[in-house]
Parts: sequence; structure tokens; C-alpha cells
Amino acid sequence: MFNSKEICNHLISELERKDVKYEIHESAMGHIMIDVWYNGNFYVFQIEPEFIGLSIVNDEVSGFSVNQDKKFQTLLQLQTELNKIFTNKS
Repeated sequence: MFNSKEICNHLISELERKDVKYEIHESAMGHIMIDVWYNGNFYVFQIEPEFIGLSIVNDEVSGFSVNQDKKFQTLLQLQTELNKIFTNKS
């Protein structure tokens, strides 16, 4: 079962452990967005009740879209993506 609170807490822990700049935004309806700046890229993690979405803004993508580039439904899927992001040397 998807646990958005657990996944959100894990994401924040990983960002703090890596000393990555981030900001958390919460809407009046309870939606959470976490803005992340890392390695010259801007990432927006959207915490939804049934998944976590990721939008990436970099040299190839110049603007933010509410349509996620990727969606994750498990902690393992999210961690795999975080590993890719944090090992990217470009």
C-alpha cells in the first residue's frame, strides 16, 4: 500500500543527508510539493495520495509543468530515481 507520508519523510531524509537545497510547499488542500536544486537542475517532487510525481527542469526542459515527467508508486522506485539523480555527474 502506498504511504505518501512515509515516502515524503524518506525523501526529506535523503535530501538532508546529501545536504541538498530544498523547499517544501503545502497547498490548502494538503498537496505537498518539494522543490529541489541539485547539480544545476531543478526538480519538483509532487506528493499525491496515490503516487509521487517528479518534474525536471534543466537545460533540455525550460519550464515547469504540472504533468509529471515520472511517477513512482513505491519507496523502491523513488530510491532508484534518487540514486540516479545523486550519481549524475553532468
